[in-house]
Amino acid sequence: FLCDESNVSSEKKDHVSSHMVLVHREVTAKSREFRTIMKRQYFVTPKNYIDFISVFRELLRSNIKKNDSVTSRLNGGLTKLAEAADAVDRMQVELREKKVTVDGKTSEVEELIEVIQQKTKIATESSEEASKKQEAAESQAKIIAQEKAKADSALM
Repeated sequence: FLCDESNVSSEKKDHVSSHMVLVHREVTAKSREFRTIMKRQYFVTPKNYIDFISVFRELLRSNIKKNDSVTSRLNGGLTKLAEAADAVDRMQVELREKKVTVDGKTSEVEELIEVIQQKTKIATESSEEASKKQEAAESQAKIIAQEKAKADSALM
């Protein structure tokens, strides 16, 4: 009955056949025991045995399909994992290359920030100095205006 099943190895076919015979004999023995204990007759017919075999074959085919499906999904998942690992390796190489560039740019930016801070400090100092000079010029302008007013009043 397993000759049509190409997915089952010959060793397993022998074990399954032996098991089927064992089950059939056990059912026959249990039916005798049932008759002795319960005083009722239970018949084990070839039709029962054939039904048992056909149900077993259906279950076997169903489980083989499930196993094939699960195996296919597992292989697909493993392929995706391998692709992801390759992608990660490529990205790490790119990251190392770009990190060198970023480190260089970072040092350039830090130098630029330092130059800007120095120039800002100089500009602030110049602005403060210009403010002081403007205040001094304004106070002198007031003094000059007062003296001019005195001089104008003295001339008049």
